[in-house]
Amino acid sequence: MKVLASKSERQQCVKDIVYRVNAMLAWDLMVYVKEKYKPKNERENKESVYGQSQVVVPALEISIVFGRQLLEFLKITWDRSTGKLDEFPQKNRKTYPDDILILSLYPSLTTRPLQDPTVAANEVHLIRLIKVANKAAAHLTTTSTTDDEFESMKIARQVIYQLVLKYVPDIATSDIWWTTKDDQRNAILE
Repeated sequence: MKVLASKSERQQCVKDIVYRVNAMLAWDLMVYVKEKYKPKNERENKESVYGQSQVVVPALEISIVFGRQLLEFLKITWDRSTGKLDEFPQKNRKTYPDDILILSLYPSLTTRPLQDPTVAANEVHLIRLIKVANKAAAHLTTTSTTDDEFESMKIARQVIYQLVLKYVPDIATSDIWWTTKDDQRNAILE
């Protein structure tokens, strides 16, 4: 794990985290905007980028992968042997010298996100997101995502979003699309 000493490295890392949070919540934002601006007719629904599966479905897949990545950044992973959340990296999983974890930005951090009460209260949802990321998004498998897992991922993404904002205070919330979701407009394709 690399500790970021220079201001430019720290700023770039925060920008990268903002990008990942925005990508993780893009699907939720599209669903929110679609509901906010309900189309007047089926033609408008088909022309809206939020009604197009070529935009919406990839956003859902990306949200799962970036959700898992942000959890690992926060030093949270799933231990398959215990079925519980655990601190990342686990003993059997190595990190690389250029990997960025929460301690790379805040080496003196004493309260770890894994011990946050929000994590304990939503453990099942976070585990489900990690499982889906591992099986359905990261690899081609015959495992299908269940309705319960699908619903859990919505909750998990919001938990991850809250954790990132809490533990990465250098993020300007105005850079996070979800915090400005009421300013977003429905894009209609011409």
